[in-house]
Amino acid sequence: MPFFSKAASLAVEWLTVSPPICEIPNEVLETILVRCRTHELYNLTLVNRRISAVAIRALYNQIPALDTRRTLECLTTICFYQHVAPLVQSLTVHFWSSSIDKTISKSEFARHMLKHGTRRVFQVREAFHDRISLFATALKLMCNLVYLEIYLQDGDCPDRNVGRLLSNATFQLRSLRTTLPLDTAMVEFLRAQPCLDEVHFTQGSETLDEGELLAEELLPNLTNFGWSRHVPLDLVRRMIESRPVERVVVTIDPKTPNILDLIGIGRSSLQIKEARFNFMADLPFEHLSTIGRCFPFLEELVLSLSTLTKDLIVNLTDALVYFQSVRRVTVTNTLPCDQTFILEVKPIFKEWFSQTNSLFYIALPQCGLGIVRRSRFKVVGGAQSKAEMEVDYLR
Repeated sequence: MPFFSKAASLAVEWLTVSPPICEIPNEVLETILVRCRTHELYNLTLVNRRISAVAIRALYNQIPALDTRRTLECLTTICFYQHVAPLVQSLTVHFWSSSIDKTISKSEFARHMLKHGTRRVFQVREAFHDRISLFATALKLMCNLVYLEIYLQDGDCPDRNVGRLLSNATFQLRSLRTTLPLDTAMVEFLRAQPCLDEVHFTQGSETLDEGELLAEELLPNLTNFGWSRHVPLDLVRRMIESRPVERVVVTIDPKTPNILDLIGIGRSSLQIKEARFNFMADLPFEHLSTIGRCFPFLEELVLSLSTLTKDLIVNLTDALVYFQSVRRVTVTNTLPCDQTFILEVKPIFKEWFSQTNSLFYIALPQCGLGIVRRSRFKVVGGAQSKAEMEVDYLR
């Protein structure tokens, strides 16, 4: 089977050749199949009834980001075959290249009638007025959804779209990431989501009433909050200060005039233990020092960069004096690093540990590099004292 990955081939072999494996519970089989890629799960649904049932659960458990055509096909399938909707626990929808406000044409509606049957189509014909109606109908059916990611074009995010998409939700989310604005309609939706512990917004309303955000019943379990420069800083402060937020995610684009206007959240920063900063452009030294001063009790720092250079690593070395509580630093970049670059920058990382005593681990995933500082202790007069410090490079 050349079109199967190794995981899919093993799954088919176990289920069709080895009789004892056929006796294992479906939950174990589903654990195996979730490691398969999407197109492989489609193929596995054709093997036999038992594998098909398990593969369908794995297929709809996590729906990844797809192109516009396949996204619409997926939402249509959920509307027509509503028994699969409760299987969806994670949904990612990106309408970057096409508007969600677009009306569904008569020819497209006729195509669905030919494909799925007239009776089935007319049962959900209200969903085919436009793409928002289709999306809202599918969301309403996903009663077990816990992770939702919605990214739309800038012109597709008015208040009315928030209400149409989320007002009739039957699910309880744990994580929400969206370009939909944090406005009055979104607050009404969040009131009905007490289980949410992670929320990321890229837009916010300056006219939002302070009392609405400070209400005790709004996001009482929020521990992770993310924002960009389009979310007013006062709104960010109010979201964090009255909730147990310990982790923040901040997107910094080239149009950010002053990083302090983006991350200066005041006394609320004292409760932040982990932070991730996504830099869409170069990372100036001033940004690093400002981050260190704004988050003095930061224990884990993640920097997501477009390009990793030697000069940047040197700047990071000088900036670490501002992070006296950080224990772990992770630096990610878009492009993988070559071996020459890794050998060149390795010695620089030894200086990182001398800048702050709390740091014990540095990770560079794209370089395949992890650096650990280990302290050795020996007993002297019945007490432990530090004998030496060493740095291990783990590849």
